[in-house]
Amino acid sequence: MPKAETFDRIEVLNKVTDLFWNKGYSATSMQDIVDVSGLNRSSLYNSFGDKYQLFLAALKHYKGSQQKDYINCLLNNTPMQALRSFFTNTGNSIQNREDFKGCLFVNSTAELANRDNKVSAFLQSNMEDMIQLFSDILQRGIEQGEFREDLDVHATAVYLFSSLQGIQLTGMLNQSRKQMDQLIERILSVL
Repeated sequence: MPKAETFDRIEVLNKVTDLFWNKGYSATSMQDIVDVSGLNRSSLYNSFGDKYQLFLAALKHYKGSQQKDYINCLLNNTPMQALRSFFTNTGNSIQNREDFKGCLFVNSTAELANRDNKVSAFLQSNMEDMIQLFSDILQRGIEQGEFREDLDVHATAVYLFSSLQGIQLTGMLNQSRKQMDQLIERILSVL
């Protein structure tokens, strides 16, 4: 019978997710994971599997935390307010961190999406979820008269997703708040 876990699984996932986010999958060693988690290798392997399985668990954990942020952004806001808040919060997270490291999903896409089928499928699924979220917001905005009636919902949702990815990458290189605000306004101007 396997031993019961004597550690906080969420706390370990938070630490390991942050480690992968900082270093990427390839540059993270199992010793790095041991050091940051405070667990020995045996506990890690028994609870999470190998480094790869732990990375997949970290991606799922990150998605769960991101979804909470997205839901908070959408509650009690008009569609335009929701989108503006969504992009502004992204801009704020870039501007308010000296150690801004991008988005774990964007970083993982660049590092692994063209080399690993499971990671690629996970990231593809996340992209589809985000495009659907944007589509739902856009459709609601059209129905409420907030967005143009002739707006191509799917194409615009793909544009918003791509813009979000671009902001994350641009923010790693350009820390200008003014330029970030201008970029967000430009993105939202198509609506």
